[in-house]
Amino acid sequence: MGVVTEFKTSVDEIVSDLVTMARGLLVTSRYLRQSDEIVTVQYGRPQYEGEVEHKVDISPNYRGRLYNVIDRCIACDKCAKVCPTQCIEVICEKGADKKPILTGYTIDMTICLFCGLCTEACPDSTRGKGADGKPDMSVAKCLTMDAGKDEKGLKWETTYDYSSDRKEDIGYYWWITEKELEEKRAAAQTKADATAAKKAAQAKVKAEAAAKKAAEAPAVDTAASDDKKETKEPKEQKEKDA
Repeated sequence: MGVVTEFKTSVDEIVSDLVTMARGLLVTSRYLRQSDEIVTVQYGRPQYEGEVEHKVDISPNYRGRLYNVIDRCIACDKCAKVCPTQCIEVICEKGADKKPILTGYTIDMTICLFCGLCTEACPDSTRGKGADGKPDMSVAKCLTMDAGKDEKGLKWETTYDYSSDRKEDIGYYWWITEKELEEKRAAAQTKADATAAKKAAQAKVKAEAAAKKAAEAPAVDTAASDDKKETKEPKEQKEKDA
């Protein structure tokens, strides 16, 4: 009796597996009759000649490859400090105006956790200013890890479509050129000179005002002394007459 029960159980399991497989094949076979339906998206890029290019709708909360818009980066170093794996490195030097000059920015995506903490720490000031002088919240921050849009309305297409067997190609590496560095140093020096000249002019005006006030002070004191003397003399004369 035990053998018959075991046999029946085995047959039931086989039938159940066959039914499950048939149901799965029916779901898959529906797409065989729909050639225009995207079944498997090949990362949005053609895999062979003549293939139709597929467009992928990326979720606004998608966490993909990190990208930094260098032109809007202020080298605050907040992204590197908040990164738990230290995959971000911000390299900068202090300019003549005592503000940082970004000379290098690297991201090692091989150790990135895709936690998004760096994008949250990135300040709103990197969005750029709107017409009211405040940060334009419609523009993405300089550091993004999604398919957001830049100030020109262009998408970062490489944020979700990248792969390579070389570590150098997976990460994000940017270094300033010697020409750009010299230009930024010169701009910082010009700004520092303008600030120093402004402070010197303000100090000169302040010193002149102080000197003028000091020159007028004795004349005022002399006039007050004369008034006091004239008030005292009639009193002495009145006592003498009495």
